[in-house]
Parts: sequence; C-alpha cells; structure tokens
Amino acid sequence: MLRARGAACAAALLIVLLGAGAAAAQQRSPGNSGGLPTNLPRAPADPNALVRPPRDDAPPPGRGLTALRVGAVADGAAKVRRERREYPGATREVYLKGTDRWQVSYFAKTRPGTPRKEIAQVLIDDRSARVLEAWTDYQVPWSMARGYSGAFG
Repeated sequence: MLRARGAACAAALLIVLLGAGAAAAQQRSPGNSGGLPTNLPRAPADPNALVRPPRDDAPPPGRGLTALRVGAVADGAAKVRRERREYPGATREVYLKGTDRWQVSYFAKTRPGTPRKEIAQVLIDDRSARVLEAWTDYQVPWSMARGYSGAFG
C-alpha cells in the first residue's frame, strides 16, 4: 500500500514538473527563442506518415517522380499483378512516404459501407524508381511478418 502511494506521488510530481516547463516555454516572447535559431525547418511528427501528393501528373517539391509514374512502376511488380488478377476491380492509392520514398497501396473492391481491405503494398525509391519492397497477404497488415531485422525484439 505504501509503495503504491509512493508511485502515485512520484507520478504527480512528474506531471507538475512537466507542466511547469510547458508553462515557462509558453511565457517566452515571440522574439525570444532562448538563443536558438528560429528559422530551422520543422521535422514532421512521423517521418513515415503517408501524405497524398498534391497532383498525380507533376513531381511534388523535392521529388523526381510523379504519382502516375510511381503507380505504373508498382503495377509492374509480379506480386501486384498476381493480387490484381485475384481481386478484379481493386483500386490503387499513391502516397509520399518519408523524404525519399513512395507507398502504393492496393485495395480490394468492397461494397459501400464495408471496411476496405488492403491487398498489396509497394514501396518505391524516388531517385531510382525501383521497387524496394512489395507485400501481399498477411504481410500487408502485419509488418512483423516481413522479416525486418529486430522486428521481434
């Protein structure tokens, strides 16, 4: 019982200290950055977040490929061709992923109101236009099944 109270007190103290630091950070004037440069670019919260390109027919800023070209490269992957034969009417969506990759996701045709099922996923390198990875079946939703180093600890 005493141990649980001690843990609760430690957690409460941590919350108070973190809150004080956040409050102090908010009290800085806009011109005072604490001596740090203010013009540094901000990193995205998640470097692997998927972002739709603004256009399909023109390379996004900092990229060499268009979404149309990336989709065509992914369509040529043997695993994708096989899945599209098995799932007629499958659709494709192209995303920017990180700073130098694209992800192409393929979805089985479904009835309106039913959850989509991703049937294939392809990662493409922007510089070389080469397929880096292609996944189907259970490897699409379960990245631990892809054989990545360290996936199991």
